[in-house]
Amino acid sequence: MSKDKLEKMLETMPQTNLAPEKKKEMLDSIMQHREKSKGLYVIFFILLLMVNSYLYYLLYRNLAHFAPWHPHYIVDIIYVLLFFIIVIPVSAFLSEKLAIYSVKKGLGKDRYFKIFTTVMIMVPILLFAFMVFHDYKEKDLDDVIRFNTAEVDYYMINDEKVTGETLHGKVLKDFLSQYRVKKMKDREWDSDVSKEKGFRITIYSNGKPISANIYENRLQFKNSGEYYTVLNGPIDVEWVEEYLE
Repeated sequence: MSKDKLEKMLETMPQTNLAPEKKKEMLDSIMQHREKSKGLYVIFFILLLMVNSYLYYLLYRNLAHFAPWHPHYIVDIIYVLLFFIIVIPVSAFLSEKLAIYSVKKGLGKDRYFKIFTTVMIMVPILLFAFMVFHDYKEKDLDDVIRFNTAEVDYYMINDEKVTGETLHGKVLKDFLSQYRVKKMKDREWDSDVSKEKGFRITIYSNGKPISANIYENRLQFKNSGEYYTVLNGPIDVEWVEEYLE
């Protein structure tokens, strides 16, 4: 409701004998209440959208390779559509409810509103910093290529099928855990790998693939499309061939 409509509504109220100063005070109070409610809605929406988007991304990254649809771009299209159909509307709905509830509980008062606004501005900044830190922190290679040895059906090494008896999951995990990796930015990845030693590995766990291209000093985890640099390389890519023999 606009300020003009509010003024007309006050004029039609039974308290027509209100002094102009009193009417102005009531009008200013209503408008201030509305602005604070809108401000809280925007803050809640931005915060919830960031949190929900990150949780949705984690869900996609961990479950996308279990999807039965191929090719994978179909999964990506569904992921984007569900983001607009579910994540954004749910964030907006919850933000509105939280804003209304907060104002009713007195959060619209100047002192509390300023404190809350400051805290809510800091939370997304800290959350974003945590997300970046978590994404780019050092990890063991077996934390990137995660699989449960008890659930492995078989392995594919350079397109050659290998049974669990030949390449035991525990041995492979121990091999991967020797190396520390760190996520690279996409622009840092050089697509020319023709002069690099490496191998392709796909681990089929419960019928679903977990796949990576591993080179001496870097690798691509194909399930998420992320690139990693090896910090304590080079990776002994010949170990795989020797172990298979």
